[in-house]
Amino acid sequence: MSQSLTDFSDLTRSVRESAVHLEMRDGYGVENEIEGFSAWKQGHRLNPEDKGSWWRPWLDLVQKVTAKGVVIRRDGPA
Repeated sequence: MSQSLTDFSDLTRSVRESAVHLEMRDGYGVENEIEGFSAWKQGHRLNPEDKGSWWRPWLDLVQKVTAKGVVIRRDGPA
């Protein structure tokens, strides 16, 4: 299944009550993450002091969605 960040953001914005991110696999082959994951395996790390460059878009999206009363959570196998 192909997925883009735009598709995921649009889907998240359309949620009305709750959203659950359910982890079920040991690994994922998400095409738009391959380059970043490869860099991470080679030792590249995001700068925690510069969260605005990599974390802010997600935080803004979650803030918009939860402001509507939507509950967002993450779950996985116990």
